[in-house]
Amino acid sequence: MNNNTRFFALVLPAAIAAALLVACGSPPVKPLPAPGPAVPGSAPGPVYDQAASGAARSWSPQMETVERQLAAGLNGTPMVLARTTDERLWLTLPGDVAFEPNRSALKPAATGLLDKVAAVLRGQPQLELRIVGHTDSKGSAAGNDALSLDRAASARDWLVARGLSPVKIGVAGRGSRDPVGSNDDEAGRAANRRVEILIGERALRSGSK
Repeated sequence: MNNNTRFFALVLPAAIAAALLVACGSPPVKPLPAPGPAVPGSAPGPVYDQAASGAARSWSPQMETVERQLAAGLNGTPMVLARTTDERLWLTLPGDVAFEPNRSALKPAATGLLDKVAAVLRGQPQLELRIVGHTDSKGSAAGNDALSLDRAASARDWLVARGLSPVKIGVAGRGSRDPVGSNDDEAGRAANRRVEILIGERALRSGSK
């Protein structure tokens, strides 16, 4: 073996080993994170938030199914369906079809919409709901707090009567704290007399929605 051959015989394997060591020790290139889901607005809008529907999905197949079924069942109705940034569905039952002023009894139009919601959610026992009631600003703060809680309870009781588990439904009342319309006119006050239903796969605590 001549000198050149001996050199390559000694150096080449070491060079290959070093290259392999560098390659194996390098961390893989990670893909860029996908954009999160859109934040739904509080104002009335289409039943299904199309901007949110184009966002990257990180939900389970079950949540995907529920979202599609609710969107189909509520299409053409006043009920608003959107997504939250913490991966829950957000349904809004508008005040003009939900409640009379100073009343917690559901209007017939509202019960019909809740029937559509119950028809989808009955087949999804892994889901948990948080129902939040709201009022307009008429009356006292304490009275509105109690009324908003009663409105949430009315929606819960209707859903329970149609087959949903009561242990998986939490209720809360926000009074007049979160208006979506002006309390200076009847149209705005009607919009504020609403119920919101948050749907998710994990336990929903008693904190803010």
